[in-house]
Amino acid sequence: MDGYPRYMPLMPSRKIDYEEARQLRKEGWKLGEIAGRYGVTRQAVSLALKRRKKKKAKRRKRVPPGSTSRAKINVDEVKRLYKQGWSITGIGEHFDVTTGAISLALSRARVKLIRRRGRPPLVPSPNIRKLVRRYVDDKLTLAQLGSEFHIPYPRLRKLLVKGGAEIRRR
Repeated sequence: MDGYPRYMPLMPSRKIDYEEARQLRKEGWKLGEIAGRYGVTRQAVSLALKRRKKKKAKRRKRVPPGSTSRAKINVDEVKRLYKQGWSITGIGEHFDVTTGAISLALSRARVKLIRRRGRPPLVPSPNIRKLVRRYVDDKLTLAQLGSEFHIPYPRLRKLLVKGGAEIRRR
């Protein structure tokens, strides 16, 4: 060991010049040698290099609020896409902005937002006359109608009653 103790006692914190320490590390210096140069422990050098690396990777350029997202968003286009059935996430990806920016633009444009979480995709309503005709004239059961039209039993009953059909007993 080149004149530096393996463990350094607690001492006042010293600043480690990250750029110089990184350069020394690239030149092949060991952590202990760099620690001896600064008068700190090897762990302190290692942590300083790791922390600095993480901070550099996560740091993003800050943009003033509202400076770019409003410029990128064409509100009429957003409303048109949303009414066509696009999700807020899809519209956000299309315009390269956050979903929050899209929902804010829609709410400022007084568009009523549809809560879609956990719901099945919207299926067009079946033709009620066709349902009633198949039930009354063709004598299909509710189970057969449900599987043919992909409609759950309770909704099927309501549609048939709404269409004027009398529900048969088993």
